[in-house]
Amino acid sequence: MFHQYRIAMVRSEREQLSGIVEIDESLVGGVKHDGKRGRGSSKEIVVIGVELKEPKGFGRVRMRHIPDASGDTLVPFVCDTVRLRSIVQTDGWGGYNKVQEKGYLHQPIIQSSMSDPAHVSMPGVHRVASLLKRWILGTHQGSVSTHRLFPVISKSRICSP
Repeated sequence: MFHQYRIAMVRSEREQLSGIVEIDESLVGGVKHDGKRGRGSSKEIVVIGVELKEPKGFGRVRMRHIPDASGDTLVPFVCDTVRLRSIVQTDGWGGYNKVQEKGYLHQPIIQSSMSDPAHVSMPGVHRVASLLKRWILGTHQGSVSTHRLFPVISKSRICSP
């Protein structure tokens, strides 16, 4: 019942994130299968967008459960959650390559070329991912089912350049 209340409380017409927005994916949940860890377990992918505030701090957050980390699922998330002409900071993953074609200023942060760890170069999404995982562990003892993890509230907007 609480799940239905949470869905009803989300405003589908809420404002999009703007300014500088960090976006990254995170693996959530998962149970070991046959002793496998990491990608061998049943983890779910959640894409996270965090608004950065100047001079410091974080603003609004958007999250969505996605089936894969391809451009076909990541770019529509950006179009749905971020206002056009905003600065979108991502890691160097190729799924974000077409973000600039859609009207955003794309700033990829390539981790392999930096000496800083990921949580230093993109602190917003990594802090939110950490809090999400801690909440799932504390509230649900680490167990979440796929159909209850961030259901899609509204249809995706069509991305146009």
